Amino acid sequence: MWHDGGMRRAFVLLAVALSSCFGPTVRPLVTNDHDRLIAIMGGIDSHLLEIQRGAGDPIEPDYVLRHLRGMRDKFERASALEIAHEGFSGRARRAAAAVGKLEADPWTAETRDAHYGTLRGLCSGCHTEFTPAPPVPAGKLDSWQACGRCHERVFNEWKDTLHAQAWVDPVYRMSAGNPPKLECRGCHSMEPILAREISYDVSYRPVYRPYLKEEGVNCLSCHGLADGSVAARRNVPDAPCRPRRDDRIRTVEFCGACHNPSHLVVDEWKLSKSGKSCVDCHAVSGGKFTHRMAGVHDPEFVRKAVEWSCEVKDGTLHIALTNRSGHRLPAEVPSRTLRVTIRVDGKTEELRFNRPPKGIVGNKDNRLWPDETRILTRPVADAKEVEVRIFYQQSPFVLPQGWISIGHWRKPG
Repeated sequence: MWHDGGMRRAFVLLAVALSSCFGPTVRPLVTNDHDRLIAIMGGIDSHLLEIQRGAGDPIEPDYVLRHLRGMRDKFERASALEIAHEGFSGRARRAAAAVGKLEADPWTAETRDAHYGTLRGLCSGCHTEFTPAPPVPAGKLDSWQACGRCHERVFNEWKDTLHAQAWVDPVYRMSAGNPPKLECRGCHSMEPILAREISYDVSYRPVYRPYLKEEGVNCLSCHGLADGSVAARRNVPDAPCRPRRDDRIRTVEFCGACHNPSHLVVDEWKLSKSGKSCVDCHAVSGGKFTHRMAGVHDPEFVRKAVEWSCEVKDGTLHIALTNRSGHRLPAEVPSRTLRVTIRVDGKTEELRFNRPPKGIVGNKDNRLWPDETRILTRPVADAKEVEVRIFYQQSPFVLPQGWISIGHWRKPG
C-alpha cells in the first residue's frame, strides 16, 4: 500500500499526463502592442495584394489609391505602438511618408514596377527585426501521443493531408522564405484558433506555434479550447480531453481565419451562389465528415469544380469554362494553374489562368470568379483538325504527366 507521498506523486504524474491532451494557454485576441503589430502587418499585406491587382492591365488608379491610403494609415498606426526596438517608430513613420509620396505619383505602365518595388521594400526587414519569438513550452506531446492513440482513425485521415504538411510543404517553403514571413507562420503552425475570437477580417492572424511546427495544422490547432478541453460535435465530459460541443468548428468564419487573409477566399465565397460552406465541399464524403479534406490532391474533386464544353459553330471554336468551386478558380495561391491547350492543324496555343505571384506587378489576375462562365473563341473555319485539352496544375513541382486532366475534346470528323 502506498504512503501519502507516493500517492501525491502518482496524482501529480497523472495530472501531467492528462494535461498533454489539453491545449496550451492561449492569449486573447489582442493583449499587447506586439499582437497589435502582427494584426497591422497582416492588414498591410492585404493592401499590398489589392494594389498588385489594381496595378495590373488595365490599371485602376482609384482602386490603387484607396489601398495606398489604407496602407499609409496602418503604418501610421504602427508608429504609435510601444515596440521594444529603438528604431521601430522612426522606420514606421518613414514608411508612412514613403507611401504618401506614392499616393501623389501617377501609377502607369512605366512607373508601376518601381512604385510596387518601393512598397515591397517597405515591408522587408520588419518581419524578423521587430517580432521576437514567443517562448516554447516544454513537454508538449506530438499529435499521435496526445490525440492519435485514442483517435487513430481520425489521425490516419489527417496525417497525409495538406493541413498536416502545411509547414513543410515545398511550395510554402519556397514562397514564404526561410525563416517564413511573419504573416504566414500563424496559419501554417498555429495555436488553437478557437481559444480566441474568430474573425476572417484581413487584420487577423492565428497565434504562431513555435513548437511542433512540422505538424502544421494539427489536432489542437482546430480543436483546442482555452480551458484545455477540445471542440467537438457533442459533449463527452467523462473523456480525458473533455470534448465540448462547439458549433464554430463547422463555420465559414472558422476556416476563413486562415484562408481569407492574403488569400481572400471567404470574400470570394460570399459572391458564390453555391449555397455550400467550406465543410460541405471539402470535409464531407458519403454524408460523413472526414479529416482528409479534399483539395488539389484529389483529381475527382478538382474535376467537379469545372464544367466545360466545346463546339464549332459558324467557323468559330467556342470553349466554355464554368467555375463551380464556390471561390475563384484556381484557388488561393499563385502556384496553381488552370491550363487550356488549343491545337489547330498542328499549331498549339496555351492559355493559363492563375493569380500572379506577389513579387510582380502588371499581370492581371485572370482566374475565374465563382459561378462565372468564361467563353474562349478562336477562328477555325478552314481547320481540318481542332483539339482542346484542359488541365489543372497543382504546383510548379508537379510535372506535366502529373497534372489533373479535366477535359479533352476533338472536332468531330
